[in-house]
Amino acid sequence: RLCKKMQALADALAVGFPARKRKSVVSSSSPPVFEYDAPFHAAGLATAHFKVTSTVGHIFSLDFPTDYNNTQKVKNEDLFRAPTVHCEDPRPRVSEHLAQEARDCDILVLWLDCDREGENICFEVISVARPCLRSTP
Repeated sequence: RLCKKMQALADALAVGFPARKRKSVVSSSSPPVFEYDAPFHAAGLATAHFKVTSTVGHIFSLDFPTDYNNTQKVKNEDLFRAPTVHCEDPRPRVSEHLAQEARDCDILVLWLDCDREGENICFEVISVARPCLRSTP
């Protein structure tokens, strides 16, 4: 289902330029990548190589360090001042997938849900992909 939506998005963006599907080089559970070559007027490029891929919701979750996860030893009120850590579900390897795909890219264009959660996911994607771009602004 996700693959069909991604294909439809890639086809809509490509407008007359055939999008080619390939599997991620990171993992078979990573989202597929659709690629096409087309003009990119916003960047002033006559031709650009586009990659369309996705996340499956959030990349990271927020948790407490393991020292704070024992409810027998930690008081609830201590959690308000406790440090937090970002955790990633290791199965789809989304951050590794996005970093790998960004390595030969110059520009990151995001298309996510226009709500607070989508904005949060957007910043998660930026934090993973931006350091890997060829020309990091």
